[in-house]
Amino acid sequence: MSNEREQLQTKLNELDVMRDSLVEALHKASMAEANEGDTSDPHKDRQETVKTKSGRKPKNFQYYQNMRRTNSRQYYSGKVQAQVVEDAQALGAKYYDTDD
Repeated sequence: MSNEREQLQTKLNELDVMRDSLVEALHKASMAEANEGDTSDPHKDRQETVKTKSGRKPKNFQYYQNMRRTNSRQYYSGKVQAQVVEDAQALGAKYYDTDD
């Protein structure tokens, strides 16, 4: 039983590293897309009060990283993962801003 737990924990750690790498790659891609041929502020077109499709005020990357560290079970739930995607899409590159 202990060996199975160790294998499971190893796999969870690997997946977390892969996820962090994916998030970093998505961040770089969204920043590159926002800056392609445009030197103006990529956020100036966005309204100050952005809403998601479901009508919630979207949370940023930092919020979800804190949740992942403090309550990983909730963070990895399907509901929260869908909210992460929805919020990132609603905020665009601003999703990674930490100025809030």
